[in-house]
Amino acid sequence: MIKVRNKQLNSIQEAKKTQFIEKAHLFIKTNYPLKIKKFSEQEIIQNIKAGMVRAKQYNLLSEKAMIAFIELTLILTNNFDTNPKTDWTQQILSDLHLTESQKINTIINNLNLS
Repeated sequence: MIKVRNKQLNSIQEAKKTQFIEKAHLFIKTNYPLKIKKFSEQEIIQNIKAGMVRAKQYNLLSEKAMIAFIELTLILTNNFDTNPKTDWTQQILSDLHLTESQKINTIINNLNLS
C-alpha cells in the first residue's frame, strides 16, 4: 500500500495550483491583451488567485469553469457577482441545481441577449 504524507499531498496540490495559474495567465494574456495592459504581472496573478477563490464559492471547481469565471471578471467587471449592475449573475452562480457549465452558459446567454 502506498502512503502519501500530508506534506507530499500539499506539495502536489500547490504544484497543480501553480500550473493552473500559469495556464490562466497565458489564456488571459493571449485573449485579453488590451484589457490587461494597465495591470502589472503581479496584479494579473492576484486577480487570477482571487477569481479562483470566488469561483470555488460557487462550486466552480474545474479548470474550464474557473477560467470562464475569471474571464467574466474581465468581460463584465472584477466583482461582477456582487456588483449591483451585474448582481443577477449571483443568483445563477448560487443555484445548486445547475452544473458548472449550465451556470456559465446561462450567464453567457444572458449577456448575448443584452
